[in-house]
Amino acid sequence: MKHVMLLLVLLIFTGCKNQELNNSDVVKGKIIEMVLFKSQVGITKEGFKAQIKTLNTFLEKQNGFISRKTAVLVEGEEYLDIIIWTDLNAAREASRKALEDPQTQRVFDMIDQNNVQMNHFELFNNYITKKCVL
Repeated sequence: MKHVMLLLVLLIFTGCKNQELNNSDVVKGKIIEMVLFKSQVGITKEGFKAQIKTLNTFLEKQNGFISRKTAVLVEGEEYLDIIIWTDLNAAREASRKALEDPQTQRVFDMIDQNNVQMNHFELFNNYITKKCVL
């Protein structure tokens, strides 16, 4: 399972983009936050995806936030959130604030808290090609 998660992270993190990369933002990103989670039983996939997107507004306001990509398992109900931060303190501070924010709490209430895995990784290699890798 860990190998599948890492492969998925790599595919999401290095996917094709229609816009030019802002190299200064890429260089600033030092921490990768990876969260695997499932929705509560009875919540539709489409409804859950819409609610998860509302967290973007909260994240945009956080110091140190660079980018976010969210995916759902192709044949399943597990979700993957990849958030890039400038540093670990920024990521931790945003997590603390999220626990106090009413909007994020509404979304967190839809997540099965027994199926959440969150990790922070220090970025040490960030190779970006101009051609599509997928």
